[in-house]
Amino acid sequence: MIIKFAKEDLTQRFKNTLEVNHVDFTMGKNDRSNLFIINKVFDGLVLKLLLKNDDFNRIGDSDFIITDSPYPLVSKENTLNEGLNINGLEINENDLILILGPCSIDSFKNLDAVGKFLSKNNLHFIRGGAFKPRTSPYSFQGMKEDGLEILKEVKEKYNLISVTEILSEDDISKFDDVDIIQIGARNMQNFSLLKKVASLNKVVLLKRGFSATLDEFLSSAEYLLLYGAKNVILCERGIRTFNKDTRFTYDISSLIKLKEMTNLMVIGDPSHASGESNLAYSLGVCSSCSPINGLMLEVHPHPQEALSDGEESLNIKEARSLLRTIKKLRKIYNDGKII
Repeated sequence: MIIKFAKEDLTQRFKNTLEVNHVDFTMGKNDRSNLFIINKVFDGLVLKLLLKNDDFNRIGDSDFIITDSPYPLVSKENTLNEGLNINGLEINENDLILILGPCSIDSFKNLDAVGKFLSKNNLHFIRGGAFKPRTSPYSFQGMKEDGLEILKEVKEKYNLISVTEILSEDDISKFDDVDIIQIGARNMQNFSLLKKVASLNKVVLLKRGFSATLDEFLSSAEYLLLYGAKNVILCERGIRTFNKDTRFTYDISSLIKLKEMTNLMVIGDPSHASGESNLAYSLGVCSSCSPINGLMLEVHPHPQEALSDGEESLNIKEARSLLRTIKKLRKIYNDGKII
C-alpha cells in the first residue's frame, strides 16, 4: 500500500498515528518524503485510521494506492512513475528515446562527432563511458575524470542529456554534472551503491544483471525509488545462457514482460547483448516495434579505432540508417516521438 500526502503537516501527523499504533511502514526520501509504504498489504488498522480521521479521509484515489506487489513503488499500480521529465524535456509513454554514443569516451573529437549527429537529427541523449568495468585488468579502464569533462563539454555544446556509468561510491561527488547516472549490470545488486546514487535525486538508468531474474531486477529499482532517485529507467542488456554464438542473449520477451509489470520506462541495449554491430542494428530494429520506451546503442565515428567494444559499435552512417528505419516502423506502431 502506498499513501501520499500533499501537505507536510498531514504527513507528520499520519506518521505519528502509525507509530503510536505500531504499524510497520517505510517512508520515501527526497521527492518521495511524503510517501508512506505500508509494509503489510491491506492492513486493516490503516484503513480504519484513514476512515476515522476526517483529514486522512480526504485522500483522493490517486493518492491512495493499494498493491500486493513486493516492490510497490515500481509496481504497475503506482501511476506516480508514468512518463519522464528531465531538464525540461517531457517524455511520454509512446515516445522512443535513443541513447547513443561510444562504449568508452576516448577523445573530445570522437564524442563531438556523435554529439553533432545527435543534434542534427533532433535526438537528445548522449552516452559515453568514463569509468569502465572491464573483465581484464589490462583492458582500457576509461579516461575517468577527463572523460567526464569531455562528456560535459559535448553535452553543453549541443544541449544534450548525458548518460554515464558510476562504478564506486567513492566517485559520487564527480557526477554532479551528469544528468542520468547509469548503474551497470555488475552493480545491479550493489545495494550500498544503489542507496548512495539514489540520494542524489537524479534519474538513474539501471541495467539488468546478466543472471538476474525480473523480480531481482525490479527489487533493485525499488531500492532506488525508495531511497530518493528522481526516476528510474530499466535497461535490458542481455542475459547469459548456454548459447556461445552471441555475447549474451537479448531477452526481448523480458522487455515486453517488464512493461506489463511496471510503469517505469523500459529500454533495451542490443549492443552489449549481441557483441556485434550488425546484430545490434537488427535487434534495434526489432525492439522498436514493441511497447518499450527506448534503445541504448553504441555509436562511434571510427569503430575500428575504438578503445573498447568497437566490434559492437555502429558508425555514424549506420546510426543514420538505423534512425531512418526506426522512424518508418515507429509511425506504424504508434504516434509517439523519437527523442
